[in-house]
Order: sequence, then C-alpha cells, then structure tokens
Amino acid sequence: MGIFILVLFPSKCLSAGFGNIKIDLDQKKLEAGKIQVSTQSFETGGEGVKKRVVGVLLINALPSTVWKIISDWENMSNFAPGLDYYKVKYVVPVLPSVPVKKSVIEGQLSLTLLSVLYTMEVSFDAPKMIIHWQLLSSDEISQYKKIGVKLQYHTIGLKNIEGIAYIEPYRKGLKTVLYYAPIIELSMPLPGFIERSIARNTLKGFLNALKKYAEEQN
Repeated sequence: MGIFILVLFPSKCLSAGFGNIKIDLDQKKLEAGKIQVSTQSFETGGEGVKKRVVGVLLINALPSTVWKIISDWENMSNFAPGLDYYKVKYVVPVLPSVPVKKSVIEGQLSLTLLSVLYTMEVSFDAPKMIIHWQLLSSDEISQYKKIGVKLQYHTIGLKNIEGIAYIEPYRKGLKTVLYYAPIIELSMPLPGFIERSIARNTLKGFLNALKKYAEEQN
C-alpha cells in the first residue's frame, strides 16, 4: 500500500503537504471534524509503484497535547483499535544537540483475518512535529541482536511497514491538524475488499480514537 492524495472541489480549499504528500483539503469538512482520506500511487526509484493511505483530521486540542500523545507509542494500545501493543526495545544513541530522537519499537497489530508482529525504527522530530517509521529488515534485526537487543523477527508474509505523521497548528494554535500516512505491504495476495478494509477502516478507526482521546486530555 502507498501514498494517498485527496482532491476535492469545494468552494474553498486548503492546500497542504509534507514530504512527498500533497493534499487539497475541504475546509468545511476539516472544521466539521470529518476525516479526509484518499490514496495516491507514486513511483519509488527501482522499487516500482507504491500506494499510501493519507488521513487528515482537525483535533480540538493544542499541538503540544497532540504531539505528546502521538509520540508516546507505548500508550497507543490504550485507545487505538486493533493495536495489541507497542514496546520500546531500544533507544538509539544520539548527541544531546540532535533534535531528532530514534527508537526501535516492536508492535503487534490485529488486522482483518490476521495478526502482524513487526519491529520498526521510529524517528521523532519534535521541533518540526514530524514522526517517521520504517520496518527493520531481518538483517538489521540480526545486527541489533548481536549487540544484545532482544528483538523478534516479523510475521511471515509481512513485506513492509513505513509511514509519516505530522501535526501543524490551526486557528492561532488553539487546534491541531493531524496528517497520518501509513504503508502496510504484505507479500501474500489479498482480495481487494480486504486491502481496502485494512487501508481505510484501520486508518479511520485510529484517527477517530486519537481525536477523542486528545480532546479528552486537552
């Protein structure tokens, strides 16, 4: 699965983007608290074509509140549907002056008809309020195991997980727009309706749960 672009034709649009994701937002839907979800196919050098789900949502909470929640991965299983757990297995050493912090995080996600175990490297750029995550390869997991980090290998059939989350202030910083764009690729073929269910329902369930949780904490 890969990138998603939403193109709407309302009377007024907001144009936004981060990384290689460009989105035209329907402002009325945004301010009504409705999730805007779409997909975009894009080419990656030598890797063919990917697709990513992109979800955008306005949250009635301060950016600092939303950032605290989305950067606390171990707490997400308390509100995110389908997520069994996240565990921080290792914090990558960086210089104190480096704003981007990295952690190795193990997770287990229950999807339609299957449960998936995986380990990712996740970077947290607090000044820019951006989070990136990328599945570790089997070789990378083996290298971590050699230095004593206890990691598990991924579920058979899992090809890739990666993604980006980004927040920006809205309405003079009293509210927050959250952009969330994950990729989950399986090596096994799945019927189209199951892929769509994983891409859209899992995304919407997570964003709605995060919005509710953030607004309760604000």
